[in-house]
Amino acid sequence: MVQTTCRYGAVMLIVLLLIAGVRTGMFFEVDIYLIGTGFGVLLLLMAGVRLFGTRRRVAAVQRVMMPDTLLFDRGLPVILGCICGILLLYGFHGIRGPLSLEGTMKEIVLWGGYGAFAAAAWSVCRTAEGLKAMRMGWHLLGAILCGSALLAVYGLLELPYGIHYTADAAISATGARLGGLLQYPNTFGAVMAAFLLERLFALPSVPWTRTSTLRAAAALLPLLPYTAALLLTESRGAWLAAALACAAGFAKERRAFAPLLVAAAAPLASAALLYRQLAAAQLAPAVLPGLLWLAGLWAGGVL
Repeated sequence: MVQTTCRYGAVMLIVLLLIAGVRTGMFFEVDIYLIGTGFGVLLLLMAGVRLFGTRRRVAAVQRVMMPDTLLFDRGLPVILGCICGILLLYGFHGIRGPLSLEGTMKEIVLWGGYGAFAAAAWSVCRTAEGLKAMRMGWHLLGAILCGSALLAVYGLLELPYGIHYTADAAISATGARLGGLLQYPNTFGAVMAAFLLERLFALPSVPWTRTSTLRAAAALLPLLPYTAALLLTESRGAWLAAALACAAGFAKERRAFAPLLVAAAAPLASAALLYRQLAAAQLAPAVLPGLLWLAGLWAGGVL
């Protein structure tokens, strides 16, 4: 019962992430209310199924529980506590008569959805099958967001508002910023930074031996597109956040600094060269030469 519930829960969360990515990150109120309502109903159904199978749940969890995921127990109360605190602030503000009651209700629904998603993801990832499904969904979402944005740059995918053009040097130094499916460069940059950091700090767990060459190459494969997409957003806030997160990660895992630097140097350098070429073309390169340049840099960064 618990495995089935976690499997369906993982699928539900993955679908929600994909919808959010396609629908500009659920920026508009219609998306928030519709998707939030549907997500809440599904959560109630899942909770009912779990309560119905309570007797089988304890034994099943003991069989499939992963030791590493038990560490999530310490972080979840902190995350949910912060979200509940924000909800209380918005609720108190709503009682006192806000300037926009609709805007306050939107934020309450939005932050409530964040809390529900965090709790559901934590519950799903406590099982081996659920954690595996969530990892697959995470990588699928990253591939869709980053891949679609780069395809739009090369003119292979029509993506309205995926690239923002401006003549204001204070907004963009090159005149073009990448927004992707989210249509907002700052948000897209923050998301790409998250995907890049996740892949970057996963490198130390990859065996770097002659017998695992393909696995090592697969681990390096996402670094160039994520880094290039992050740079092309020209989001200084996302760059700063990524740099601070890297510094914090290296401070915590000092032994991983040298291996990470050696492994990621080539892909990151290739991404910087790709960024320079695309920025000079204002995100509108010639298709065939641009793709050949991309393929060469990508192969050089991995091999």
